[in-house]
Amino acid sequence: MLSSIVQDLYAIPASNTIVERLFSSLKNTVTDRRTSLAAEKINKLLFLQKNLVCLRRINEQISTSTESQIKRQLSTSKDENTYIVENEDVTMITPIKKIKKH
Repeated sequence: MLSSIVQDLYAIPASNTIVERLFSSLKNTVTDRRTSLAAEKINKLLFLQKNLVCLRRINEQISTSTESQIKRQLSTSKDENTYIVENEDVTMITPIKKIKKH
């Protein structure tokens, strides 16, 4: 009984600023031209909007880590043909191994 009262009490935010920011973001996301968005789509868009900076930072860390792993693989591999594919945004290095037929 007491736990349900505490849960209800802690569910109420101490101030309205968080809720007001969410509604402000929602107003920027759902415009006159985008009124038919589903609730799930709106939730995903708001999540991306609020977490974009953190997600970019994580993506950069993963890219840096992957790049260093690829460089290590290139320096240790001898029996592979290595192709470097360059794009405007990303440079991708792809090792291709020869497969023996049985």
